[in-house]
Amino acid sequence: MPGVDLIMAALSAGAAAGITTTTTSAITDSYSRLKSLLGRKDVAIEDLRPDELRVRLTESAAAADEHVLTTAQRLLDLVEQGIGNSANTVTTNHGAVGTFNAHVSFGQPPIPPTSPETT
Repeated sequence: MPGVDLIMAALSAGAAAGITTTTTSAITDSYSRLKSLLGRKDVAIEDLRPDELRVRLTESAAAADEHVLTTAQRLLDLVEQGIGNSANTVTTNHGAVGTFNAHVSFGQPPIPPTSPETT
């Protein structure tokens, strides 16, 4: 994977992982480290759209920096491991087949709404 694509993928994965409750401190730390390394290359990711970020990464030579690339790859690896560890793979559950990343219930009767109190 080219350097710019690797960094973009790692930033996306790190940001997405940061909004889940299963994010480990290793993922958070690795994402922060990547952002810090990019900041040293004058790439402020918060202020840029994805197309601008791609150009900035190329212009700043961050995509060729071994520390940046190693940190980006580490972040992707951690996110992949974290997702793999937090998911439950189900072969069959009332007809549903797949990988679920949260508690899923099937076949449960709906809970009726509470009746308004009459006074």
